[in-house]
Amino acid sequence: MEYEENEMIKKINEIMSRYLWMDFELTSASTGKVVLHGFLDESGEDKIQIVFSDVDAILCKTSFTFEGEKEFLKELDGEKACAINLNYSILQGMKIFQILNTDIEGEMYIIAKNVDYIV
Repeated sequence: MEYEENEMIKKINEIMSRYLWMDFELTSASTGKVVLHGFLDESGEDKIQIVFSDVDAILCKTSFTFEGEKEFLKELDGEKACAINLNYSILQGMKIFQILNTDIEGEMYIIAKNVDYIV
């Protein structure tokens, strides 16, 4: 499963690398599911939807801009992940997804079991 998850993150980052910037809004489609809608202008259609399922915690702004220079998403591990696990009592089996390279100075995380995307 970890291999598949890393491949999914690579695919999302590959798609995001095609854009110089993209605005995002975070919505909840249903219980336990969070969707990041990526769009280039407010009147346009979503260019990508990043879907997190079995969500345990959300530590991020509800709207932000991806600045397009580096990777957008990564799965956290190591000491930083351990610190977040301790501070937020993360359930076993959850993954910590970090959202990167945005116009927000603070670090943003979505803690969930899975991530997928729709283009």
